[in-house]
Amino acid sequence: MKVINLVYNKDIPKDPNTAAELILSKFHNALETKIQQHCHKEFNALASEVQYKYGKKLMEFVQVDNGGKMGIGQRMKKKAEGTKASWPDVQLVLGSTCGKYSQVIFVEFKRIDKSYSKLKIEKEQIAYHDWLNEIGFKAYITNNPIFFRDVILGEVREFYKII
Repeated sequence: MKVINLVYNKDIPKDPNTAAELILSKFHNALETKIQQHCHKEFNALASEVQYKYGKKLMEFVQVDNGGKMGIGQRMKKKAEGTKASWPDVQLVLGSTCGKYSQVIFVEFKRIDKSYSKLKIEKEQIAYHDWLNEIGFKAYITNNPIFFRDVILGEVREFYKII
């Protein structure tokens, strides 16, 4: 399963006609952080619903600090601590009330740009993405908040239907 869902500025409607297009219209030239923060809020809303339904916390959105602008000393320290460059930005951790079932979904967020050539998807990011999917996890690369809401959070909803 190789799921990479990316949108570009040309895909964002200037005159939105649907609720999804209206949401997407706010993300023209959006940096990764804006997209990730929006998706974090969407996840937390669903986590609150699940917590209310089951009476306990069962979901967590965990951001991994594995990059950004650092000096060589900080980079070396991070590497020595086990930080992996190109590891997905976020893990969505899902658990069950009985503790027998769990799932982790990995998400690499990207900025929205003019074209594919402007987006930086490193070879190592693709390698981790493919490897995680090969060994049984679900991993995604996206910059599309609608895809996150409908597909990725759709999988979270499905997980809680079947446990």
